[in-house]
Amino acid sequence: MTDPKRVPATAPPLKAAKDTIPAGHRTGRPRSTEAHRRVIEAALSVANRLDYQDITMEMVAREAEVAKTTLYRWWKSKAELMLEATSEPLKTPDTGCLRGDLADLLNQYAHSHLQEAGSHVELGLWADLRRTPADPRATDLQQAHLQHERDVIKEVLDRALENGELLSHHDCDLALSLLKGLPRHLRLVLGVDQTRISNDYLVGCILAGLQG
Repeated sequence: MTDPKRVPATAPPLKAAKDTIPAGHRTGRPRSTEAHRRVIEAALSVANRLDYQDITMEMVAREAEVAKTTLYRWWKSKAELMLEATSEPLKTPDTGCLRGDLADLLNQYAHSHLQEAGSHVELGLWADLRRTPADPRATDLQQAHLQHERDVIKEVLDRALENGELLSHHDCDLALSLLKGLPRHLRLVLGVDQTRISNDYLVGCILAGLQG
């Protein structure tokens, strides 16, 4: 059971990244919650059908039944829109042991919107973000999402340290890289179907890296 004294890391709402944007970068009227939901769903739907380079803002606007000008008022670029659509907040696991927590995190990543959209969307999106580093809103959203992941990982590792499952503090970025990087390398570089590799095996590899 969760220690009532512990305050779990909570996921910041997606709009939190927008709230960190200097006032000079904000444009347009406030978002309609319903229209925003339709756009996000449309972006994910299109991403599940098409390669990243074939996705257009016009296509998403048409499927969401909103004006294209609305999309550009809310998102400066396709990369910013797709980043928000695929950036799901990581939930903090508390299974009672480090192995179980790591397995839960791996499962969350395996069933994320980005994973389900396919490797072509993941590769296309990150390539697009690197081509347009000057987009401050996309950078803010990306950094806010990454910081939330670090906070979740830190809580899991701190708990494992208190329980004696880890002997020393570890860099959260190392743990995050193992959790996301190992499956990604298997899938994108080696072309291995992750569903054919047991989570237990992957968790064992990650534990070995953390406890080594």
